Amino acid sequence: MIGWSIGPRITKKNGKLVVRTAMFWRILTLGLDSKIMTVDPVATTIHLKRRLFWFFPSERTLRFDEIKRINYSHSDGNIFTAMGATGDSIDRYMVRLELRRGGTVHLFNWTGDGGFQVGAGRPEWMHWKDLTFDAVGSQAKQSKVFVTLLSELTGAPLV
Repeated sequence: MIGWSIGPRITKKNGKLVVRTAMFWRILTLGLDSKIMTVDPVATTIHLKRRLFWFFPSERTLRFDEIKRINYSHSDGNIFTAMGATGDSIDRYMVRLELRRGGTVHLFNWTGDGGFQVGAGRPEWMHWKDLTFDAVGSQAKQSKVFVTLLSELTGAPLV
């Protein structure tokens, strides 16, 4: 079964990798927050264009050699399963760039339906239906493909 998942849209345009905020998020926030990232392997740059609160656009261009590493992290958005309770987790994968001169640049998040977690002290057989018929989103696979591609294009290590 496939569960829900929200992540940016990734396309290739004129030999460049173009990543843009998920349409669902742009609709949900009425365009309040949107981001477009263009990775140009020929010019060896990443161009970030962001609009916040409709009226505050910002742009930034980073050269590949400014990137120290790519940070790829995971957290559970369901506070109960994160604390060890039984239930469905909400996976959140985050991608950031760590710069050589210090600081980080947040790129994108992938969020979606995670796997069913059995809490401490509870036998798994009690939740066989939940474990068997659990729907999991595609956020893990999509985010992994993105960070692997970004690492290959920029030459920055993935951590």
